[in-house]
Amino acid sequence: MKARSPAFGVVNPILIIAVIVVNALAVVLPLNGRTTASISDSFASLFVPARYAFSIWSLIYACLLAFGVFQLLPRQRDNPFIGATDWWFALSCLANCGWLFAWHYGLYPLSLFIMFLLFLVLVIIYAGLHPAGRGTDTPALGTRLFVRLPFSIYLGWITVVLLANTSDVLSWANFAGLGAPNAAWAAALCIVVGAASLIMGAIFRDIACAAAVVWALIGIVEEQSSHPLIVTAAWVAVGMSAAGLAGGLIARRRRV
Repeated sequence: MKARSPAFGVVNPILIIAVIVVNALAVVLPLNGRTTASISDSFASLFVPARYAFSIWSLIYACLLAFGVFQLLPRQRDNPFIGATDWWFALSCLANCGWLFAWHYGLYPLSLFIMFLLFLVLVIIYAGLHPAGRGTDTPALGTRLFVRLPFSIYLGWITVVLLANTSDVLSWANFAGLGAPNAAWAAALCIVVGAASLIMGAIFRDIACAAAVVWALIGIVEEQSSHPLIVTAAWVAVGMSAAGLAGGLIARRRRV
């Protein structure tokens, strides 16, 4: 991994603050006179967690602030793990803000494109923080807590948000679901999330990433309690997430 660019020591905190400010304004103003949640509620999609689940954004932003402070420390100037985030992190912040504007101003296809871009950038950052996939290059405790952890939670949550955004945009476009009811599509998306979490858990053994996914799935169970098919699929997905993580940890112990 390459050493970081010194300019990002200053740029990163500014971008983090900008993201938090834009997200706050989206709620306080709100942007275009509509809140983020009210826009989501206007669609017929059932792949939506309970409102309380979105409180995870507070944790994500707190972790990103901790990352911003940590990467300023003189001893972290040549930390290659932080260097792996530089340009990609800047792009992720721009995508985060851009998505809000596209969403609030009704540019839904554009919002989906930006959300996919954010997801892809986080995947690239995550890969850079986990060299060789199975973490053969283990960083110090500070790097694990203040660099890897924030992006693990962020990626886990955005994986769910991307599918929720996709479901909303398809609803906006009057997608008929190929004859399948909304509940069936929401259940299928739960299984997709569970499969992704299973793979991530088995490869990276990342508890934080899996926990973010499980948090979202439990929120879906709460919100969609009147749809047994969705509830069942969400619990199956939770089990898949746990199985992937357990399988990865067992495989690691056998190799030791």
